[in-house]
Amino acid sequence: MHLILLITVGFLGLSIIAAIALSRRSAFASIIASIVALGFAAFCAFGFLASFEPMDSPSWPWQLTYGILEVASLTTAFLGLKQSIKSKAR
Repeated sequence: MHLILLITVGFLGLSIIAAIALSRRSAFASIIASIVALGFAAFCAFGFLASFEPMDSPSWPWQLTYGILEVASLTTAFLGLKQSIKSKAR
């Protein structure tokens, strides 16, 4: 998979997940989107660790991309769960 494709699909997918997780319509949708974001974070963690394997090309762009996507995904999951807990308390 090319790096540009990974960046494009990753950020588009994460923005869709973030839009659902941070929507104010349904706490259930926010929880499901947060779970999906956690799954995406696990995928990025695996990709980050796999990028340390020896290869012919430099590996730092892969590590940077996976790291950024993982942090953004974990932030989305945290904010989505925080919002759903806050909406249930009302």
